[in-house]
Amino acid sequence: MIFRSRAWNNYGALQQRKDKPREFLDILIHKVLPLTQQAKDSTRMALSYHNIGLVLLNLNEYARSLQYFSRAISVMEAGKEVYADLADVYVMAARATAYRRNSHCNSYQINWMLLSGNCAGSRAI
Repeated sequence: MIFRSRAWNNYGALQQRKDKPREFLDILIHKVLPLTQQAKDSTRMALSYHNIGLVLLNLNEYARSLQYFSRAISVMEAGKEVYADLADVYVMAARATAYRRNSHCNSYQINWMLLSGNCAGSRAI
């Protein structure tokens, strides 16, 4: 099942490179994630949640992306293994929160806010 999930993930990544992020999202949610859950592979499951969150973040679906980032964090923190991607998930979750709360800011301002805690005309996270 793990190899099938990886194959589906790779196929989905190809769709994303063809500028078809919704197809990649559909593959992640309906193919990759169920296979990782059936295999009870917490590493792949966490990475799947992370990838779904990233696609949703790129589609400006910030609230939904936060749900998947939260799931990734839960799985990673519950595991006995150390996940190198855990810090990245926290950063992406912070970015999604910043975009959601400060939709009037551009990406430069959001990055500055994440670094300094200040975005002109907005509230800090």
